[in-house]
Amino acid sequence: MNKKILWLVVLVAFGTLLMAGCQKGPEGVVAEVNGEQITREKFDAEYSYMRNYTAKQNGEAFLDQLDQDGIAHKYQLAKNVLKSLEDRTAILQDAKAIGVEVTDEAIAAELEKLKAQINGESETDTAYQEYLTSNGMDETFLTENIRLQLLMKEYERVKMEKMTIDAKEIENYYNEHKEELVQVETGGILVKTKEEADAVKAKLDEGADFAETAKEFSIDQVTAANGGSFGYSYRGMFSAEIEEVVFGLKVGEYSEPTESENGYYILAALNRKESLEDVKDVVETIIKRQNFQDEMQKLVKDAKIKEYLDYKTVE
Repeated sequence: MNKKILWLVVLVAFGTLLMAGCQKGPEGVVAEVNGEQITREKFDAEYSYMRNYTAKQNGEAFLDQLDQDGIAHKYQLAKNVLKSLEDRTAILQDAKAIGVEVTDEAIAAELEKLKAQINGESETDTAYQEYLTSNGMDETFLTENIRLQLLMKEYERVKMEKMTIDAKEIENYYNEHKEELVQVETGGILVKTKEEADAVKAKLDEGADFAETAKEFSIDQVTAANGGSFGYSYRGMFSAEIEEVVFGLKVGEYSEPTESENGYYILAALNRKESLEDVKDVVETIIKRQNFQDEMQKLVKDAKIKEYLDYKTVE
């Protein structure tokens, strides 16, 4: 393609993006969703956080570079941030309509839990303050995000609780996804060397109890305390090599020494869930979650949106 024509295409595409939200709107408002306003202040806070994150990952210069459509990454980022705010607003409107809310006490408790995780054993908030600074946010922004996370979790719970899934739909899903739905309660005895693993297997071959042997010999202290049990596992949770061993065992069987990055395992199938009766509650939850996602997509698609953001004002 002629270079002049190519640049004309790029400029047209660039101009189209910039003009897409440029209809005149109320002062300080970047969009409306079903009549509810999204303020420039809210957009700037969200964009600032995402811009900071993007610059940390890719470098400051990346934001002014053009993407494959000839649009600066910062403008595409702004477009994505605005779309996210619009989608969120539409969903939260429905949450409010059905009475979903979270208390200030729940938000404060979650914030304190996060602070404790970040600060560790320190008695000061230094690590927490550094976390805020390094992520380009203040506590108000973080608190709002915690509120949104809790609200969305409660919204999902309430919506799914009201759904009814008939037995035939559960059966059909089960028949189409049998292999994916198998759960194995996996046991493991982890030791450092192949020689140690051979010795542990010899004890099991002689009739030693798997749980007691795990408590005595496994160097994985967390699972050893539970008799070697990892709990129930689905396909995809382990490496391919470990998965092949675990899901190939019958209940009560244990494996040959199996090498891993942490040492050598003797693996066991302590129990299995694979019948329809075993997994029907799991299947029902999967179908409900899919239906919930479909409902959210419809809410977003049906929302009446007006955009006023002038992308040329985004830095």
